[in-house]
Amino acid sequence: ENNYKSAFTCINAPSNALTFNTGYHIEHHEEPGLPWFKLPELFLKNIKKHAENDSLTFSGIGSMEVGTLVLNGKFDELADHYINIGQPQRTKEELIAEFKRRLTPVVHSHVATE
Repeated sequence: ENNYKSAFTCINAPSNALTFNTGYHIEHHEEPGLPWFKLPELFLKNIKKHAENDSLTFSGIGSMEVGTLVLNGKFDELADHYINIGQPQRTKEELIAEFKRRLTPVVHSHVATE
């Protein structure tokens, strides 16, 4: 499992100060035992890994806002908060397509379907 592709990070989000840095979600998954106040440092330390693994990083928006935008299908607005820190360059349309691709449910072969 690749935490950089299955989660996202929110930086410069006012809600991080109120929620023990929950916006640093990838960092939390990378080092779950790390104290909340060290998560921003881990983000900066691992910024190259974010780029190499094509992570989704948003600025000025918190985790709850990301969820709300996704649930309401407002990918265009979500794309306005995306920041490129070395990931592949994408147009806004390509970025929205990538959001939707990553949100596609994963069905495991051992799960029965009807």
